[in-house]
Amino acid sequence: MLPLVAWVVVATRPVVRAPFLALVATGAVHGVLLAATHQLLWTRAFDGAPPRLGDNLAGIDPELQDVVLRGAAVFSGMHTGLALGVLTGAVAWAIVRRQRRAAVQSSSR
Repeated sequence: MLPLVAWVVVATRPVVRAPFLALVATGAVHGVLLAATHQLLWTRAFDGAPPRLGDNLAGIDPELQDVVLRGAAVFSGMHTGLALGVLTGAVAWAIVRRQRRAAVQSSSR
C-alpha cells in the first residue's frame, strides 16, 4: 500500500503535467516487472511440483499446461500492474484537479 501512496504523492507534484498518464505508465512498467518476477521465480516457488490443470484439461501434455499456466500468470501480472496504475492515476488526477481549483479560487479573491 505504501508504494502506491508514494506513486500518488510523486505524481501530484507540480512538475508532473499529466498525473493520470504518468501513473498508468508506472503501473504498466510495474506489471511487466511483476510478470517477469513471476516467471523468474516460477520453479523456486513451486519447488519442483508446478501447478497442473484439472478436470477435463488434466489430460493435456504437461509442457502445454506449463505454457498455459505461465501465460495466465503473465496476463494476470501485467493487468494487475495496469489496474493499479489506472486506479492510482485516477486518485492523483482528482487530487491535482482539486488543487488547481483551490489555486484558481484563492487567486481570484
